[in-house]
Amino acid sequence: MWFDPSLIWEGLAPWSAPAFSTLSRSQESRTARNFDCQLTEVYVRVAIFNRFTALGTPITQAVA
Repeated sequence: MWFDPSLIWEGLAPWSAPAFSTLSRSQESRTARNFDCQLTEVYVRVAIFNRFTALGTPITQAVA
């Protein structure tokens, strides 16, 4: 079972939804065997998700 963000995506960028969907599907199983490598795998995925969040967050500046 995987999450399809294109069903609810209120799009920030057209490439974001497919990339997010790919990452969501990749979380179904860990490829590393030992715990330390699995932990590193999770940290990398979290860093990627945080980067997507940063890319989707608008940068606002006060005009007046």
